[in-house]
Amino acid sequence: MTHVFQRRIHADPPRAKKGDGVYIIDADGKRYLDASGGAAVSCLGHSDADVIQAIKDQTERLPFAHPVVRVGNVYEEILKLAGEISCDLIVMASHQPKLEDYLLGPNAARVVRHATCSVLVVRE
Repeated sequence: MTHVFQRRIHADPPRAKKGDGVYIIDADGKRYLDASGGAAVSCLGHSDADVIQAIKDQTERLPFAHPVVRVGNVYEEILKLAGEISCDLIVMASHQPKLEDYLLGPNAARVVRHATCSVLVVRE
């Protein structure tokens, strides 16, 4: 007998009902070690009280931020969207520049240079 879930398309797999730490718990209360949860779950666990409270606090301040997916040159699309929605501030992340960024120019620098509104660049 194996404890690894095999792909069986006609099987009725267990249904996850909740998470607790490193475990996923099914409808019958059986606990499964979540070995596929990814980096956030691996380091924080499911149902972490501090994470839940931080999410609640954030949703009281800003309940929704619309994700935008566009195709094209990154900085041109950012500038185009900023113009379309007449925003007052562009907030974007950027890495510490490397030599090739000085030669080619990073997206954040181009947005800062060409934006008609304020730009806040966030770095680690």
